[in-house]
Amino acid sequence: MLGPQVCKYLCFSSALHPEHFVNHGHCFNSDSFYASLIDNSTHKRHRDQIHNQLVISGLQHNGFLMTKVVNGSSNLGQICYARKLFDEFCYPDVFMWNAIIRSYSRNMFRDTVEMYRWMRWIGVHPDGFTFPHVLTACTELLDFGLSCEIHEQIIRYRFGSDVFVQNGLVSLYAKCGHIGVAKVVFDGLYHRTIVSWTSIISGYPQNEKAVEALRMFGQMRNADVKPDWIALTPNVIMRNAMISGYAKNGHAEEAVHLFRDMISRNIKPDSVTVRSAVLASAQVGSLE
Repeated sequence: MLGPQVCKYLCFSSALHPEHFVNHGHCFNSDSFYASLIDNSTHKRHRDQIHNQLVISGLQHNGFLMTKVVNGSSNLGQICYARKLFDEFCYPDVFMWNAIIRSYSRNMFRDTVEMYRWMRWIGVHPDGFTFPHVLTACTELLDFGLSCEIHEQIIRYRFGSDVFVQNGLVSLYAKCGHIGVAKVVFDGLYHRTIVSWTSIISGYPQNEKAVEALRMFGQMRNADVKPDWIALTPNVIMRNAMISGYAKNGHAEEAVHLFRDMISRNIKPDSVTVRSAVLASAQVGSLE
């Protein structure tokens, strides 16, 4: 695989012409070469050049490369172009379906679900990379009925033990207002990552259960979570949720205490944390 700087020099310079590819023979006509070019393209013009060359080289039916082009197009914000490429490809496999579903899951949530349903309707089975994007869409739609439908299909396709899928389910149910269901999923996790803990702990204050959030936070600190993870951003997210939950639900002293504990552990608060702490301190007059 060619390095990124070599690829950029070969393909993305102003001197690029198709004959550069042809004259260098098979070296410039391999999957690995084109894959490197696609992975390192950062502009629409570069992407168009690569796609045109794939057509010239007869590789427009190469699923591996075209999936990369679809992904690259969506990363550049060219969702319509990515969909056009997808529609033009005969018999897309699960990888290409995942690419287009992923592109929609960023802000076209209903379309994400519809593409997933179309995928299943034509007989392509989803995999462990499909469901996290679909769950993201369900979370944004806050559709509990749809969430249950997708959960049933996750179990049917035997991805219920996938940690990324499970984390998505915990976050989904918590944000849909069903923290009890989220806790059941969380309790069934064989391997709990920092994302798992963040999802369940952040979900409690969203459902006006700040005390339970603090209790779960204490359990996380006592669990076998690697110390290196404790000071990372998800910890700030959890504390934001708990401080905000305490402040909004009449537990101002607890919010201030948690804020001070955060500072003592050298965890840098962000603007959300500070606003919540100020709200709490206004109630007790004790924030220093």
